[in-house]
Amino acid sequence: MHNCSLPYVSMNTKGRLGNKMCQYMSLALLRKVFGIRVAMVGGMKIQIGPFFPKLSIPVEDHKCFPGHDTTDDFNNLYLKLIEWSAGRGTTLSDSQLHPYPLTKSTYVRDYPCPRNLLLPLRDHFREELSFQPETIKKARYFLDNALKSVQDNSTEEMTIITVHVRRTDYLTFITYRYNILPLSMIYFVRAFNYYRERFARPVFVMTSDDPKWCKKHLVEKDVVFAGSGNAVVDMAILSLGDHHVITYGTYGFVSAFLGRGTIVYPDQNGKPISYCFNSTFFQPIYRD
Repeated sequence: MHNCSLPYVSMNTKGRLGNKMCQYMSLALLRKVFGIRVAMVGGMKIQIGPFFPKLSIPVEDHKCFPGHDTTDDFNNLYLKLIEWSAGRGTTLSDSQLHPYPLTKSTYVRDYPCPRNLLLPLRDHFREELSFQPETIKKARYFLDNALKSVQDNSTEEMTIITVHVRRTDYLTFITYRYNILPLSMIYFVRAFNYYRERFARPVFVMTSDDPKWCKKHLVEKDVVFAGSGNAVVDMAILSLGDHHVITYGTYGFVSAFLGRGTIVYPDQNGKPISYCFNSTFFQPIYRD
């Protein structure tokens, strides 16, 4: 969509790496689903462009992206686009093109990460958000070093389950935002057992912002730690797993989303933080 007279959408880029990745994917989702123009502000390109060489969204510039007429939240905008597309489309014959669904250039001000909408596009985003070769090289180095401690004479192939354990800032945040307590060992035991029941030789490879807690509470013969201390490299490590265990937050979700296989996530009393529809690879595990 190259007509510079048409309205477009750009987005807030605040937050850390996981937020930024979700914001980028949310823009790409709007373009793919509704065929509208989107642009990332220059800051987003600077922040994530060096790590992901295949980004396809153009950078906002005054020549073709002159500015915003309004601001909105992602969910509100998405619903409006659905209404505009459906409402206008029903008045047209099959031989006519559907009209452009966006009426005003819009700046999305919140922090979207619409997991249920993104999951069907997992393969697409795994390609578009592929890491720099050098990042993958570093990630494989840390992963291979971690796996050395569990290598033995077994002829059974290891199934690598990457695990992201977010604690520090989230210990207070999830209590305030979702009115739930931080995850305990119970969730991880259940998540690990989910895979132990399905694979002959699973190995759980953890990264975390609280490695001391992990090494104290999640010590098992099939659990190893592979953190690099670099957020992008750790995200690449997590994406290299055959399957995944995540906790809360956008960083863990994106890391597993860019991988392959099943993603296990915490379900709070039958009300998951991340809703998903018709997914065969997003598996809730009761957390308490």
